[in-house]
Amino acid sequence: MRGDSLREEKNSSKEYDLVLANPPFGSDISFKYNRKCDSAIEMNFLMMMMDLLNDEGRAGIIIPEGILFDSSKEPARRELLNEFNLDVILALPEGSFQPYSDVDTNVLFFERDEDGTDEFWFFDARSDNENIKDSNPLSYEKHFSDFVEYSNRRDECEDYFKVDTDEVDKDGHELYLKKYKEYKYEGHRPPENIAQDIKEELHTIESTLDEMLGDSDD
Repeated sequence: MRGDSLREEKNSSKEYDLVLANPPFGSDISFKYNRKCDSAIEMNFLMMMMDLLNDEGRAGIIIPEGILFDSSKEPARRELLNEFNLDVILALPEGSFQPYSDVDTNVLFFERDEDGTDEFWFFDARSDNENIKDSNPLSYEKHFSDFVEYSNRRDECEDYFKVDTDEVDKDGHELYLKKYKEYKYEGHRPPENIAQDIKEELHTIESTLDEMLGDSDD
């Protein structure tokens, strides 16, 4: 599907093998898809593109992050997990669309699958990256090379982590990275890193005590 979907007739038939799209989130353009959605143009676009995939269809869709946790968007998230195989959620660096938008964004990679999603992955491209700006533009090498290089061996990359759909709240179906990343990684750091942090903390305490004792001697 190439072109301006705002100006084309909206077709809900399953006719496309591949859909790659960046919906105009935040736009005030009047656009209403023929399925019941909320008023947000990005939601209507997402629902339309889900409908356009044929039985073997795959998609890569940029979305504003609110779609992943806003309670009003829950029906779309539920459908995504139950009627599609959600493969990866790529969390883009903050400010990726500056100066046009400061909205945090993610990319959904999924395919139509009547069996639904058993597990899905996150890739955190925000880790250790500054906000995107003129002096720090998006680049493949800095921000996305690991995402591609480790796509077939994700368990070897610390910026990838997996979530079983059994862990997803069945009421809200939230798919927000921060909801899962703390759960996945807190308490699972390498022992040598924890030991180094303890050593540095003890050194700080010891130095503080020495200063306090030195002051008391005076």
